Amino acid sequence: MRIMCLLLLLPIESASLQTRPSARHVTAVADASQSDEAPKTQGGRVLVRGSQQFSEIELCRLIGGVSNNPLESESRKSVEEEVLKEYYRRGFLDAGLRWSEAEKTADDASAPDVIVDVTEGPVYQLRRLEMIGNQNTHDRVIRRRVALQEGAVFDEQLLELSIKRINQLGIFEDFTRGDVEVTANKRGHFVDLVFRLREKP
Repeated sequence: MRIMCLLLLLPIESASLQTRPSARHVTAVADASQSDEAPKTQGGRVLVRGSQQFSEIELCRLIGGVSNNPLESESRKSVEEEVLKEYYRRGFLDAGLRWSEAEKTADDASAPDVIVDVTEGPVYQLRRLEMIGNQNTHDRVIRRRVALQEGAVFDEQLLELSIKRINQLGIFEDFTRGDVEVTANKRGHFVDLVFRLREKP
């Protein structure tokens, strides 16, 4: 899928993102600055290639909403992190983005300024979840708090929610993302998790 985002970064009263689809591109308008001196209008086109999982509006909202100017190389890291976070939520753990400057001639105003090539890769599923350190707490008590399901798509956001719910039990020492061992099998496209828990005395 080839998606063209026309990004217009304008000073507006409140920080918001609006999208309006057309046949060829999506226009994304975002707040550029809240400074006393009104900034100059900035604009440009970003061509996104290789995305099958997100619609034009979804991708353009992500790209235009994360940064004041995603066309600037310094802003691309935050844009990339946000886009990849959405891919990871859908189980695409091998997803990646590659930025390149487009070759543009003076008489081709419709050509993109920046090209983003997306590599999605396979979807990973959660194969197995194991708990360690819960000597006095039955596994089923913990599993009731886990939002992830074995056999379902691995979702990093649901993992974070599971960590929060387990902490709400109040029977373990502080349980963090660092206490979760994640093993991804790139050949089988599955993930095994180990929760390393410490019960309170």
